[in-house]
Amino acid sequence: MEVVANHHEERKTTVDPPAPRAHEVLAGLFRFIAVTVILLAGVELISFFAVRVLQASVFEEIRGTRILGAYPGQTWAPVLAREEKAARQFAYEPYTVWRTRPFHGETVNFDADGMRRTYHSHCDAHEFTIWMFGGSTMRGNGSPDWGTIPSQLAELYEQAGQPACVRNYGEGAWVNTQEITQLMLALKREPRKPNLVIFYDGANEAFVPYQSGRADVHMNFDTIKSQFESQESARRGGFAYLLHTNTAQLLFSLVVHAAQHAGDRAVPTNDPDGLALAAVNNYFAGMDVVNALAHQYGFDYAFFWQPVVFAGHKPLTPAEEQIRDSKRQAHLAEWCPRVYHLAAQQQRPHFYDLTDAFDNTRELLFLDWCHIVISGNHLIAQRMFEAVRHNVS
Repeated sequence: MEVVANHHEERKTTVDPPAPRAHEVLAGLFRFIAVTVILLAGVELISFFAVRVLQASVFEEIRGTRILGAYPGQTWAPVLAREEKAARQFAYEPYTVWRTRPFHGETVNFDADGMRRTYHSHCDAHEFTIWMFGGSTMRGNGSPDWGTIPSQLAELYEQAGQPACVRNYGEGAWVNTQEITQLMLALKREPRKPNLVIFYDGANEAFVPYQSGRADVHMNFDTIKSQFESQESARRGGFAYLLHTNTAQLLFSLVVHAAQHAGDRAVPTNDPDGLALAAVNNYFAGMDVVNALAHQYGFDYAFFWQPVVFAGHKPLTPAEEQIRDSKRQAHLAEWCPRVYHLAAQQQRPHFYDLTDAFDNTRELLFLDWCHIVISGNHLIAQRMFEAVRHNVS
């Protein structure tokens, strides 16, 4: 009996293997986590380099190529293409949201306040002082320092024997509300007040409502709003931080690039005519604010509405026709004339519609739908000079 009992115990031991130990389970779990982390880190590292390759090739190739094509034979053109890209770095600023960081190059220079260098500007004594505001077209994207609108306007004053102190407050993607905010900040801070303030707008005033469906917000409003709110969400816990990873940015970039090839989206509104009217009304409400500031601080002012490839009657070159007819901007091409038509109907003192500034020019002027080359800036500067020269005392 004792032998039989031992035999059954042996069989029972053989049939039922011992339960796995706890440390073996933990070791397997840790191996799984380690492999997952390594894979995710690898994907994140690949995405890091992929985002930069896309930025350097896909998103910058067209702009750089157009700059080179616009200035054939100019030794500074390749330098301009490189420096424009390198200088596209922004810092957060109170009230205006962003400002270009200081940059010093051969063709592109921004000072510590984010202001583009202006040639032919005389600010040593008590010269007539002009402050100029606008978006990237005023800042001078597509032109070297000496070819921007402010530089060429300063040169016209100089040639007329009336040297002026011209300051370029233009900033990329700014709308007129940001410009007026910057004007107020400068009026509070600068001991030397302006004699004349010039605004050069239109493209961003049309584009931002097309982008956001709102009449009075800054560019990329939804993106910046979501970034701010995601930070608040992260403090409460959650997974919003994943949107800031290189992997997420790569996916967003690929989606945007695919959408650009497929064509642009329609204006996000059910009432495009009402939105266009609201955008124009908002712009001229800003003029009323500037009028009040002008009376308080004793300066004159002028608002100039800029030409774009979708408005006016310029004889377009084949390259400009390609820009106008691009599938990537089909809805923008349809939307922009709505805003421009309403702006052209305004008959107000201090407002100058320059939509027709290029109507008699057959040469290539547009780098894209709104940015122009040096010769285009010269035509704009001439129109400005003709309109405001009488203001010099």
